[in-house]
Amino acid sequence: MFNNVIPTEIKATNFENKSALNGVDLMTSIQMLLVQNYDDQLKDTANQIKLTTKVKKAYREKIQELNKMLNKKTQKKGNDDCVYLSIDERYRQAHDYNIQADMTTGEVRAYRETYSPCGEVQREKDQNEDVKGYWVKVSAIENHVESYKQKLDSLNEQTELMSISLQSLTNQRKVCFETITNIVKKTGDCLSGIVRNV
Repeated sequence: MFNNVIPTEIKATNFENKSALNGVDLMTSIQMLLVQNYDDQLKDTANQIKLTTKVKKAYREKIQELNKMLNKKTQKKGNDDCVYLSIDERYRQAHDYNIQADMTTGEVRAYRETYSPCGEVQREKDQNEDVKGYWVKVSAIENHVESYKQKLDSLNEQTELMSISLQSLTNQRKVCFETITNIVKKTGDCLSGIVRNV
C-alpha cells in the first residue's frame, strides 16, 4: 500500500572528513542526512499503519463473531431476551480480548484480558448433568460489541494521525531533495561560469 512512498536509501558522503567539506558540501551532506532520517521515519510510520490495519481487521472479526451470536433466535428468560450459546461460543463471548501487533515480527495476537460471567442466565445440561450450553443475555453481547467498536474507533483515529504524519514526512523529504537539487544546480552554474571566464 505504501511501497511507492518509501524512498530509495541515500548515503551522505565525505561527512566524516571535515577537512574535505566546504560550505556547499556541508549543506548538501546535512540535507542528505535529513533525507536519510525522513526515510527511516517513513518506513517506521508505514509499518505502523500496516500493523494497525491488521489489528483493526482482527477486531472486526471479533465483532462479526459476536454479531453472529446476536443473529440467533432469541428466547425470553425471565424479563431478558437471551440467545443460546455452545460452550465454545460462551467461552469466546465471555472473554474480553486486547489485540496487539508485534512491531518486530509483524504478528497480531489476541490477549485475554478479563473473563466476565455477566449475562449468563441459565445453563443447559445433558442427561449426565454435564453443561452443554448457556442462555446468555442479548444485552451482554451487545455491550461486548460496543466495547470492541470503541477500540476500533480509537485505532481509526490513530491511523488517521499516522497518515497525516506520513504525508508530512513525505513533503519534508521532498523539500530536502529540492534543496539538494538547487544547491547542485547553483554549484554547477557557478563552475560553468568560472570555466567560461578562464
